[in-house]
Amino acid sequence: MKKSFRVMVVEDDDDVRDLIAFILEDGALSDYQLELVVDQAADGLEALNKAQEEDYDLITVDMNMPRFDGLHLVSAIRDHNGPNQATPCLIISSDTPYHSSRYDVETWSQVFWLEKPIDHKKLVHKVMLSLLPNLKAS
Repeated sequence: MKKSFRVMVVEDDDDVRDLIAFILEDGALSDYQLELVVDQAADGLEALNKAQEEDYDLITVDMNMPRFDGLHLVSAIRDHNGPNQATPCLIISSDTPYHSSRYDVETWSQVFWLEKPIDHKKLVHKVMLSLLPNLKAS
């Protein structure tokens, strides 16, 4: 029996957003009996609105986006008393990863990092690590 998870992919580049969604939806995790249902957001503000309404098991976040960047998005999700306050986030960025010790532990716990360009196997591995607490609970 497959376990289903909801993921939101937040990325301002349409092609990259579609690639991430394709990798996650196209059975990349089917060997693990996992099915991912993917929502998409084109920027941080759109993502914040969705995160206040919907419950996700994982949110992937681009760091550099117009209107509302990835750092502000993760902080706002953590600060808002909503359904995703403790949801794992996977930062996907071409920037050198920010060192999470610069930020408070509460905001940056359950935050994982993946550098662009996106490697299919590394993306699947990071998604599995991000979902691990949910897998153990089921």
